[in-house]
Amino acid sequence: MNPHQFLLPLTLHPSFEMGDFIVSSSNEEALSWLGKWPEWPSRTLLIYGSQGSGKSHLASIWKSNARLLRPEEITVETLEVILTKSQNHFILDNAEYVKDEEALFHFLNATRQGDGSLLLLSQTPPREWGLTLPDLQSRLNALIAVGIQEPDDHLMRGLIKKYALDQQIPLSVDVLNYLFHHLPRSYQGLWASLEYINAEALRKKRGITIPLVREALLEHTLII
Repeated sequence: MNPHQFLLPLTLHPSFEMGDFIVSSSNEEALSWLGKWPEWPSRTLLIYGSQGSGKSHLASIWKSNARLLRPEEITVETLEVILTKSQNHFILDNAEYVKDEEALFHFLNATRQGDGSLLLLSQTPPREWGLTLPDLQSRLNALIAVGIQEPDDHLMRGLIKKYALDQQIPLSVDVLNYLFHHLPRSYQGLWASLEYINAEALRKKRGITIPLVREALLEHTLII
């Protein structure tokens, strides 16, 4: 295979195995608290971080058999059904978007009093959710809430390599170093730029070289 070949579909999914999680100072505290289960205070843990920071990866590591809930599922009407099913371990993604604050308050109480567990995922800490129910705010403030920081150098290099591996893209050392020095230092910027480079290489039917990456990054900057 040509070492610069980059003509693969964009539908390959990232691996969420434990061995594929890249640990650095940006996320090691979150991973450490995940490993303390089931000794979480109130049987609940909240992990927050920007989109693309690895929260879903951590959730998949924690419990593959936990029930994944969306914000719109947390209502007073549906809560009883959720809590009476045999599953008692839950992952609530995008928790900050739950509209029914009373239902979320009761959900937290039920988890605290029962034998289940709850992993809350959000992009921001609870103090930034704009809540109006004081009891809910107080309960959330009392939880262990661990933030994932923007990627440090070690994590940046690791995430670029992981993206290439997940998409089955061979990257030369020179291209990897160029990407490391020129990609945005944020999760959202990193993933958006890599996706754009991938798409441009496919569209132009060109291999991944520093000139191609330079062109794509310039175009992407102009677009956004």
